[in-house]
Amino acid sequence: MAYIGSLKKGLYPQTGTYRSEGLGMFSNRFPCFIHTIILLAFFIVSMLVPANELSAQNSSLHDTIMLPDIEITGKPISANGTSFQRKLDTLSMSSMRATNLADLLSKHSSVFVKNYGPGSLSTVSLRGTAANHTLVLWNDFPVNAPMLGMVDFSQVPVFFIDQVGVLW
Repeated sequence: MAYIGSLKKGLYPQTGTYRSEGLGMFSNRFPCFIHTIILLAFFIVSMLVPANELSAQNSSLHDTIMLPDIEITGKPISANGTSFQRKLDTLSMSSMRATNLADLLSKHSSVFVKNYGPGSLSTVSLRGTAANHTLVLWNDFPVNAPMLGMVDFSQVPVFFIDQVGVLW
């Protein structure tokens, strides 16, 4: 083992090796060479592993099962089963001073709007149910969040809306 730099008198107390001055971590070239070889071997192995996985995936294409086409049919949600209906159109909404849909519904309909603070979540519940039991439709498409099942009515500005219908 060759040291670059001068050796100080004395030993490291923990390991019993001589201290060296000069180039610091490059004073002993042999461990640096071993680290380089290990890193090079790691990169070569990591380049070969994905190639083996890709060749295994190509052989599994012959095991694919083709399914026939599926047709899904359904009926639109009918509003005939509701007891009450309240509609707000553009003319009636223009006279009301509301900035978002939560304010509009809380002031001009009989639904319960729970507001969690200014700029926060606002949910709607009907007939004592929870907000995730209320279905909200936009052009006959449900807009409830898939994870929570509710809609934040404070995020919908009134000027985006032409007509609001509340069925309960």
